Amino acid sequence: MIYIAIDGDDIHQKFEKCLLENDETNITRTSTQITSTIDKIIDHLQHESLKIVFSAGDCILCKCKAVDLIDLCNYFDKIGKVNTVSVGVGDTLEKTYVAFKYAKSIGRNRIVIYTLSNKLEVFDLNSVVPHSSCSVEGLTPCLVE
Repeated sequence: MIYIAIDGDDIHQKFEKCLLENDETNITRTSTQITSTIDKIIDHLQHESLKIVFSAGDCILCKCKAVDLIDLCNYFDKIGKVNTVSVGVGDTLEKTYVAFKYAKSIGRNRIVIYTLSNKLEVFDLNSVVPHSSCSVEGLTPCLVE
């Protein structure tokens, strides 16, 4: 099984800024925008046959038997024009969490994969992901169990 943890980047800071500026209008607008983006991501993941395990706020945890990482990267790149995400991928919840925390720690808009050879591979979503970038050890364009 493959697990994918997704979390919006800098969402808390956006809300904190609105609170500190006493800006209720922008809090509502930001909340609507984030909720809409998360709903689109969930719809996309379900359309791609991924099962949503957990979804709250700007966090999603899903699982599947296989995922086309190129399509996933390119989808996140497309939505990243408005909101960026950090993503961790692994074959256990623990490895997924490690990959996810690493993705959050190294910046925004990254997918980190805990490969089958126990290495962390980083993909920058700030650029389109070509098929050739998914030829690292333990990772193919379609990661399978």
